[in-house]
Amino acid sequence: RISYFQFGVLTRNALKLTGNPALGLDVGRAVSLSHMGMLGLALMSSPTLGDAGAVVLRHYRALVPAFDLDVRVDADEAILSVREAIPLPHLRFSVETFFAALECQGRALIRDSRGGKAAGRPPRRGPPSRHRPQPRHW
Repeated sequence: RISYFQFGVLTRNALKLTGNPALGLDVGRAVSLSHMGMLGLALMSSPTLGDAGAVVLRHYRALVPAFDLDVRVDADEAILSVREAIPLPHLRFSVETFFAALECQGRALIRDSRGGKAAGRPPRRGPPSRHRPQPRHW
């Protein structure tokens, strides 16, 4: 673990060195369920998407302690509320990372529940590069 101050320095340097204003989105898209340790395993093992959501709401602070999450379900609609619980430097980076990871992992869980690709893998962006071998985990 690193402190919030160290996170701010790391984020500031990464944004400056890459020159990529969408770095948070790129980082979030690269997160897989297997990167989340036991929580990721619990999500992959959940029988339904609703069960996976319940696991997230019960244990999300292990991964994102700086946010408060709440979900309200009305009939066929679910509303996710996210509030900053701890002031973070570079809040935009953190929010973009969180939502990109949430979107990608939600898609992975849905694909897995429909018999598609294994859960936890980020969506493939085009054909594999010819300049480097395809990783074994694909």
